[in-house]
Amino acid sequence: MSCFPLFMELHGREVLVCGGSGHALEKLQRLAHTGARLRVVSPCISQSIQNLEDIVFEERPFEEKDLDSTPAFVIAAESDEENLRIRSICKAHHVLVNAVDQPEACDLIFPALVSAGELSIGICTGGRSPTVAVMLKEQIRELIPDHMAEILDWLPSARDTVRAAVEDRAAQRSALRHIAAKCFELDRPLTPDELKAFLL
Repeated sequence: MSCFPLFMELHGREVLVCGGSGHALEKLQRLAHTGARLRVVSPCISQSIQNLEDIVFEERPFEEKDLDSTPAFVIAAESDEENLRIRSICKAHHVLVNAVDQPEACDLIFPALVSAGELSIGICTGGRSPTVAVMLKEQIRELIPDHMAEILDWLPSARDTVRAAVEDRAAQRSALRHIAAKCFELDRPLTPDELKAFLL
């Protein structure tokens, strides 16, 4: 399965989850902080899922009418046979599907995700080895500064300062690379005096 990496804005959009057990719970937890409107449809929904905040659930099988709300995508987390039925209906309506543990029935795959503030790094092996994706995720996490979120929040103001002080575009890019590298080294944003030193 050859996958193109794509990050999707889900805030305010519906994601439909067909499934009420552990796999569905894991997907819901991963989506909880995206701002998506989460809806669960399944004949049997675990208490753990029912206890989640800000989700809508209906205890019944998936029906074609569930696509009337035009979800951004559907997660099929039922039996293999039911997942294929869900995917067939979704495909007829041009709705993307993630079928849990069935890469051949997926239009999209959830990557192993490394995140820090606004930084998101997704790792995908095309469904061939989730274990490798998780191993790489752990190695990449070790490379990211502990205070990456604060550094990313600060860097736009540094970019504005550099652009105001340096006219040459190549010199701007060089200064910004060195500033980012220094932030990584110090594991924090630079002070005003430290930033000024890159503009002299």
